[in-house]
Amino acid sequence: MLYTGLYQTLTVARISEHGLYLTDGEGAEVLLPNRYVSLEDKEGDQIEVFVYHDSSNRLIATRERPAATIGEVAYLEVVDKNVHGAFMNWGITAKDLFVPNREQNFPMEIGRRYVVYLYRDTVTDRVVATARLAKHIGNSEIVVRDKEEVEIVVAQRIERGFRVVVNNKNWGVVYDNQLYEPLHVGDRRRGYVSQVTDERRIDIMLRQQGYDEVISSAVRLVELAKQNNNILPLSDSSSPEEIKEQAHMSKKVFKKAVGYLMRHGLTNQTESGLEITGEVDPQEVKTVMPVAPKQHPAPIKKFEPREPREPKAENKPRTPKPERTEKSQPKAERSERVQRKPDAPISQKTRTEREGKHHAYTKFLRTKSN
Repeated sequence: MLYTGLYQTLTVARISEHGLYLTDGEGAEVLLPNRYVSLEDKEGDQIEVFVYHDSSNRLIATRERPAATIGEVAYLEVVDKNVHGAFMNWGITAKDLFVPNREQNFPMEIGRRYVVYLYRDTVTDRVVATARLAKHIGNSEIVVRDKEEVEIVVAQRIERGFRVVVNNKNWGVVYDNQLYEPLHVGDRRRGYVSQVTDERRIDIMLRQQGYDEVISSAVRLVELAKQNNNILPLSDSSSPEEIKEQAHMSKKVFKKAVGYLMRHGLTNQTESGLEITGEVDPQEVKTVMPVAPKQHPAPIKKFEPREPREPKAENKPRTPKPERTEKSQPKAERSERVQRKPDAPISQKTRTEREGKHHAYTKFLRTKSN
């Protein structure tokens, strides 16, 4: 079956005066015009082509590589307009990409570039584009994971950085504090997923973290030195702003990259500065992690069955308790032998006699006051 808007590998079925007729093996054929035909092409050859509809709605194959295919995001320029929509330069000589009016956020202008998403129209089966990216890009289903290398297209400038399309599927953010080189809307870059948050936000970095970042930074310093007669125009005394402007990296990463070059004998200190004397091939450099000494686990003790315990002696009959002694006898029995002291006689004195003159004087005062 022939699919418009995608690359396909088809077989040369026959040769005509207009070009090659390619087949998918199921009876469907498409014309590859003479301008894309080589003298080496012959029947039975398999050719990878891109299939699209021409202005007459006929299927045509081409060996040209368009800027984007169905399901991809691209930054394209508007080259023409009519009452139905705008036409963008797609990268195919005989075909422009159509953007209907209903798929434009606002009227597009000729000569300006816009970020668009390509899809197949279900009515005409043609490839069209839309500037309404939110209809096809979202984070309801995350297709990336932490530390993964991804492809990004910068879609929009936001307050704290740039909003980017990640792998033509999800939205991501590149923050300003992670930028060490210029970034513009429409740029297509390789990035790295810093984290995927619980709020389904994807944070993107343009540089790898860890050892790989040091390697790539060392390669950049070598290239920078080649432009200055193999002398690195930066040093430890350079300001972070100067390092960011010339080397597009932070000062911390710069120091690590210089340390890597020195450890591998690729530098030589001269009067004019640090001279680069070798090349760094990131494909050949391998990260060697120190191997910790193997720790032997403590020997496992063999299971030794315990000796059987002696059977418990049979319960001996209890001996009767001795008769109670005098101490153990109840208190009531002992009370007969204890001679209690006679109770003190209750005093028959009056209150005045018991409490003395003070009480009598108080009573006198009360009587006088009455």
